[in-house]
Amino acid sequence: QLSRRLQATLRPGDSLARLVNDEMLLMLENSDSDNAIAAADRLHQLLLKPMRVGTLDVALDCSIGIAAYPIHGNNPDDLLRRAAIAMQDAAQQSGRLELYQEGRDDAHQRQINLVRDLRHAAERGELILYYQPKLDIPGRRVHEAECLLRWNHPHYGMVSPGEFIPLAERTGSIQLLTTWVIGEALRQLHEWNGHGLVMQVSLNISAEDLGDLQLAERVRQQLAEQGVSAEQLVFEITESAMMRDQQRALDVLLRLRACGIQLSVDDFGTGYSSLAQLKRMPVQELKIDQSFIRELDEHSEDAVIVRSTIEMSHSLGLKVVAEGVELAPMLELLARWGCDTAQGYLIGKPMPAAAFEQWLRQWQGSQLAKVL
Repeated sequence: QLSRRLQATLRPGDSLARLVNDEMLLMLENSDSDNAIAAADRLHQLLLKPMRVGTLDVALDCSIGIAAYPIHGNNPDDLLRRAAIAMQDAAQQSGRLELYQEGRDDAHQRQINLVRDLRHAAERGELILYYQPKLDIPGRRVHEAECLLRWNHPHYGMVSPGEFIPLAERTGSIQLLTTWVIGEALRQLHEWNGHGLVMQVSLNISAEDLGDLQLAERVRQQLAEQGVSAEQLVFEITESAMMRDQQRALDVLLRLRACGIQLSVDDFGTGYSSLAQLKRMPVQELKIDQSFIRELDEHSEDAVIVRSTIEMSHSLGLKVVAEGVELAPMLELLARWGCDTAQGYLIGKPMPAAAFEQWLRQWQGSQLAKVL
């Protein structure tokens, strides 16, 4: 049916081929980029119409990438490669249509290299955990931190998590990273415990991790091996991760909670859940996304949201963490509204473990701690 629909759009001189799996190639003769985009838009609308298969109506979601001769290449290999790059870019756009952009070859090759190297980054010693302090607002103490993954690539240098984490999620490497992060965080907690520095650290787990029914048992074994209390560990989950398979995710969370691990909802307010839905989740903490904190003042619309979220969370027995606290007036407002914990550059930036330990010992005895 798809082939027939595509064939119906052909003009004299145009060609249609199936490249591999679900990828089709349409070659338009005597057409410039503007005409190709117009033709692709018409084709996209045609393909969106449901197809009848037996008793079912099947709707397709397709991405279309365009490369034009000769501006994007003067040989078949370059044109095919760049059309494929444009198609992958189109998959990330709401319109699902993209013309090849100059320079994307280098960016595409970088992505390929990162995907290839990411699977071996841990064994090569390229991964490192940074720790960002979290302030207990009522007690004015720091006994919690969030650990954040960093990658020091041998060729590209420090690669942003915003770049390599989505790649790991798309290519199935994210669980390898989660396993390493948990192991390294527990090793660090064990070391700090030996220094008399008892901390609680939080770390992020992905939607793929929430589909792993063996996760809790593996973490239980790691806790026992390191001699670390489960209460020192907090797993942060995003609202969107819970939406993929709610029942399976809930099962995994219940198993983690049975181990004694605390659970937190990260970036609250940017996903799909509500406070009412949180009642059925075994979580103890809610993190208000930094987008609501970044420009917070007493009379802003964000103030209404933040205050209401704190009050309702407390009514559900949840602890509240505010992310992105960068200015002292923000902290004063949060303290007045009863927020439990603050995290952000005002308190401290993410830093390697040794630097964090040194910072913490200095902070505990500094005038800054007294002012905050």
